[in-house]
Amino acid sequence: MKIKNCLPAGDLPEGEKLEIDQIGFTLIELFVITGIMVFLATAVTLNFRELRSSQELMAAANDLISKVRETQNAALAGRINPQGGAAASSYDIVLAAGQQRYTLDYIFRDPSSPSGTSTTTRAETVILPRTVRLSRLLVDGGAQGQIRIRIESPFGKISVGGQAQKVVQVELTSQAGSQTRTVVIDGVSGRIGTQ
Repeated sequence: MKIKNCLPAGDLPEGEKLEIDQIGFTLIELFVITGIMVFLATAVTLNFRELRSSQELMAAANDLISKVRETQNAALAGRINPQGGAAASSYDIVLAAGQQRYTLDYIFRDPSSPSGTSTTTRAETVILPRTVRLSRLLVDGGAQGQIRIRIESPFGKISVGGQAQKVVQVELTSQAGSQTRTVVIDGVSGRIGTQ
């Protein structure tokens, strides 16, 4: 901003003033600009946090879908488990409401045993991002505290609690509670995706 400052000059004839151009900002203008910059920086930071939370929630939902499909593919392919040395007879995905993790288990049945003895081996524990948790688990619309999704070999049949043709909804929520994604595992149609 250009400010004209009129100063009396000793060498000038009486009554005349010397005009000097000064370029700069006043203190008030600097405070206003600084305040606006702080406000914008705060708004950007809050939006970035919201975006990050949204991205983590979406990534957790996509990872759960991927793990279910990967497990189903392992059952269909009869993949040999490196820990057990044989193909698993079934795979379990264990989810509990309120947790930030879920587990994948291999189930081996001993064919030589008359009683059909089975052994469970933990394949993987999946840890969700720190801002995401499993908030609700629904089986055919009814809330459950914990569910065990079983995928049977060799056909990849999905069952929940020993019953086939169930629809499972896994609700993932950001810790702030502002965002939710629901993963649907449909044992009737075989659809696995988000809602």
